[in-house]
Amino acid sequence: MSLPLDSIDVTRPAPATYPADEFREDGVRASFYDGAPYDGRPTRVFAWYGAPRTQPGEKLPAMVLVHGGGGTAFAEWVRLWNSRGYAAIAMDTCGCVPRGSYGAWERHAHGGPPGWGGFDQLDRPHEDHWTYHATSAVISAHSLIRSMPEIDASRVGVTGISWGGYLTSIAASVDARFRFAVPVYGCGDYRTCALWREIAAIYGQGSEEWSRWNNLWDPSQYLPRATIPILWLNGTNDFAFWPRQWRDSARLAPGPRTLSLLLRMPHAHGGPGENPEEIRVFADSFCKNAAPMARIVEQGHLESTNELWAKYESAAPIERAELLFTTDAFEWASRRFWQTAPATLDVNQGTVSATMPPGAVAGYLNLVDARGVTVSTEHVEVDVETTTAKNWRSIAPDLWLYRNDSCNVYAIRGPEGIVIIDAGTGAWIDHVNELPAKVAALACTHYFRDHSAGAARAARELKIPVYVPRASARSSSSRRSISAGAARTSSTTTSGTCTPRSKAFPSPACCAITRRSCSAAASSK
Repeated sequence: MSLPLDSIDVTRPAPATYPADEFREDGVRASFYDGAPYDGRPTRVFAWYGAPRTQPGEKLPAMVLVHGGGGTAFAEWVRLWNSRGYAAIAMDTCGCVPRGSYGAWERHAHGGPPGWGGFDQLDRPHEDHWTYHATSAVISAHSLIRSMPEIDASRVGVTGISWGGYLTSIAASVDARFRFAVPVYGCGDYRTCALWREIAAIYGQGSEEWSRWNNLWDPSQYLPRATIPILWLNGTNDFAFWPRQWRDSARLAPGPRTLSLLLRMPHAHGGPGENPEEIRVFADSFCKNAAPMARIVEQGHLESTNELWAKYESAAPIERAELLFTTDAFEWASRRFWQTAPATLDVNQGTVSATMPPGAVAGYLNLVDARGVTVSTEHVEVDVETTTAKNWRSIAPDLWLYRNDSCNVYAIRGPEGIVIIDAGTGAWIDHVNELPAKVAALACTHYFRDHSAGAARAARELKIPVYVPRASARSSSSRRSISAGAARTSSTTTSGTCTPRSKAFPSPACCAITRRSCSAAASSK
C-alpha cells in the first residue's frame, strides 16, 4: 500500500546548511538546513549540533534527537549525548527557533507547518501536513549528520519524546539506515485511545476525518516496515500513550524489540524523557559493544492459576524481578492504579514468574539488572468476572470514585467499614456490593439539590447514618429530605452505631468510622 511518506527519498544527498550565528550555546553550534517545500515555497529547519573531541582518524557514534510537544531543538540534550561520547543533532520540527518560552517558541521566516499532529491540516496536500514535514526534517538531519567526516554512519541512532516518539516510530519505519531507535512514550495505534479521539474532536474531526488522519499518519501504518532494533520506553500511567496502544504498536514492528514499562514514569522533556539509563545502555550496546539489555525469549499466562511467567537471557546479572498489576479496568487507562509485588526469579534457569492477585485485570513482569536497567514483558489483560472496576474506579489505596453521577461520589475504606462521600443521585447504592467492605456511613460535604438527592435513599435502604455540615443541617429542605427517608426505617440505636437520621458535623467533614479526612476525597476532584 502506498503511503504519503513513500515519496521521501532517504538516499538523497545531505541537505544544504546555512549559518545561524545569532544563536549561541556552549559546546554546540547552530545552523539551518533545507527542509521540505511548504505551500509552494522552500523551508529551512533549525538545529543544534555538537560532538566530543576526537583523536585523528577516530569516528564517533551519533544520535538524532526529536523533541516533543511544547519543545524545540534543545542544546542541553545535545550536550548530554556529547558527554556520553556521541555526536548529536537536535532539530526543531515546527518551523521555530529556540527563542521564546516553552510551548511558545518564535517562528522563523522560512519555517514549515506548525505542530502538533496536523489534525486541522487534512484539507491541504499531504506534503503540507505537519507529520510529513516533521518526518522529513528527522530524515534530513540523519542524512546531514551521517555526512560529517567525524561520524561513523553505521552507528547512528534516533530517539524522540512524546510527539517526538511518535515521529521516531515513523522514522524508524521509513529510514532503515538508523542503527536503532528509542521512541519514548510516543507510539501509534491512536484509534484505540479515547484521549486522542477527544483531541481530534477538539479540532473538529468527525469519524470520517479521524479515519483519514489515522490512515495517513498513524505510525501503525508504517511500523510493519520497521526492521531495525527498537527500545519502547513508557510509563504505566502515561497520560497520552496508554499501555495497550503502546504494546500493540511494538507488536507491529517485525524487527527486534525491547520493552521497558516503568511504574508511573513522568512525562516530560529533560530528565524524565531524556535521561533514563535504559536509553544510554541500549545505545551503547549497538555503538560501543556494551552488554545489551536483557531479552525476553518467551512469555506466557497460565489462566488456571493466573500466573505470569517468562524466560529471559541477559549478559548483565539480573538482581531483582517484580510483578506489576492493576485491578482497574476502566477505559481511561492513564488513571489506573498500578501496584507492585515480588516475583520469583531463577537466575540459573533464566526464568521469572508471579501469580496475579484476585481482581487483577492486567499485569506484567519487570527484570532489573545490576545497572538498574529495566526490561518488561508484554502486559497481559485478564477477563475477570467482576464489575467493581466498571462502577468504582480505584484512584488511590482504599479510595474509589463512582463511575458516573451528578457529582463525584467517593468511597473511603477505614477500620470499621466504608464511608461514602456525597450522595449524588443515589445510583451508587445499587453497586455497594461491589466494594470490598460494608458501607458504614454517608458524609455529604454540601447540600445542593441532586448532589445529595440520594441521601434519603441511603438512610432508608442501607440503614446508615448520614452526616451533613452544620450549615446544611439548619436547612429545612435538607432536614425534610434526609429525615423523611430515615423515618421510613425502624432502626434503633445500638452500641457503636447511630440512628439513621441526619447528623451534623463541623467542616471539614470527618466521620468517626474512619480517621481519614474527607479532604482526601475532595483533593481528588
